[in-house]
Amino acid sequence: MHDINIINVCAGCYWLEIPEENFSIICGCPDGFIKHVQKQGLIHDMPDGFKSGPNAILLNEVSIERPERFNLSEFAVLHMIYRQSKNGIPPLIIGTEQQLKEQFNYLLYGNFGFVHKEDYIKLGFTEEEGRAFIAIKRYFAGNAFGNLNQLVDSKVLEKEEIEIYPNIFVERMGNNLFYFRYKDTVKLINLAYLNEEAYCPPYTLPNVVIPKAEFAITHIGEGDGWNENLPCMSSLVQCNGYNYVLDMGPYMNHTLQAVNKKIEDITGFFLSHIHDDHCSSIVRYIYNNKPIRIYSVRTVYASLISKLSSLINIPEKELRTQLDFCELQMNEWNEINGMQVKPVFSFHPVDTVLYIFSYTKNQETKTYAHLADIASLAVLQAIEASMEDDIKPIVTALMAQTLVVYKEAYNLKKPDVGGPTVHGNYQDFIDDKSEKLVFSHTTKELTEEQLKYARQAVFGETDILLP
Repeated sequence: MHDINIINVCAGCYWLEIPEENFSIICGCPDGFIKHVQKQGLIHDMPDGFKSGPNAILLNEVSIERPERFNLSEFAVLHMIYRQSKNGIPPLIIGTEQQLKEQFNYLLYGNFGFVHKEDYIKLGFTEEEGRAFIAIKRYFAGNAFGNLNQLVDSKVLEKEEIEIYPNIFVERMGNNLFYFRYKDTVKLINLAYLNEEAYCPPYTLPNVVIPKAEFAITHIGEGDGWNENLPCMSSLVQCNGYNYVLDMGPYMNHTLQAVNKKIEDITGFFLSHIHDDHCSSIVRYIYNNKPIRIYSVRTVYASLISKLSSLINIPEKELRTQLDFCELQMNEWNEINGMQVKPVFSFHPVDTVLYIFSYTKNQETKTYAHLADIASLAVLQAIEASMEDDIKPIVTALMAQTLVVYKEAYNLKKPDVGGPTVHGNYQDFIDDKSEKLVFSHTTKELTEEQLKYARQAVFGETDILLP
């Protein structure tokens, strides 16, 4: 007999491995699933400095009635492309022709956002501005920009058995029912799940009672898309009697429950960008009784609509009716229920903004800067140097706005220090003059060196800026 090992990672989701071939498959890939895989010790460090991991993803067959089971494979694919030890095998996604079309479009937007200058022209930008935005993204993605087929392979699985790797076969037997065959061994995988089965995070959150205040920031996420022990970077802002949440990464329903909040208690969600570790929970609230309110700039929201429309296969026009979008003006103060909010351009592989919050009471003003996701100063310099002459002034002007936020002192500043290329570097903030500094968006706990300059917030910890 030749082994096929199957590990039940969580309800309706499995890790299948064939040790003789050093080949493994994620079966079902819901929101944040790569964190579960890491938590169970199925991914480990390799001698070359990379990680081990899966070779393929088998897509789950899902419906809009169970949005927590959607195939949100972005971070599993990113792991295979960028973090996993290279073995010459590109990441493989297995599904029906329709599923693969939806996944590849969803992954295209998730990796690159808009890939044509015409997309920006439709949003009211000039041709030069559109070219500048594309050039910035191209710096991060290189030759793979806009071409997912260079990075990911696929196999169409309909009714007939197919070979996905030498001597490894899979056949669909029914809805979410699959046979895997390797030489003389056959195993059945059932991705169906019972209605009462809950999809929970791989970590446990304490139950926290948030103190009431006129203006306060509660830290409800300090991790990134790989950190299996912490929620992804997020904050809850109390201001003038209203509650707002910055970003909606995986398991936001559990995060809100841990701080004794319901979705109805949140006035709106500020969206920084469309990577899954910052927006994936939005799919849980599509077709909600009342559309959730999304605050952002037009580039971020438009790319969100395109990404989610691809993921769940509904027209963009219909999707827009299920979200209450409030557009914010870039690099300007926007008044929201007495609070001032300024979104500022951030340099990242997809359209991204930083957020500055300001609130005044009795002639006393307090500020909070939320910096997710950012590039290091060294990367910013390299981006500017790489720009063509006719668009360099546009990029330089955007960079000047960004650098003001990096260097400005606030009552509370929370920068991403996840490094190395597409995230921030803590060393850029060691001389920061902010009253309070919190380092965030990390895979592991902060090092002793990093803790010399800032703190790592504990889940539910609240910084009261105005009592």
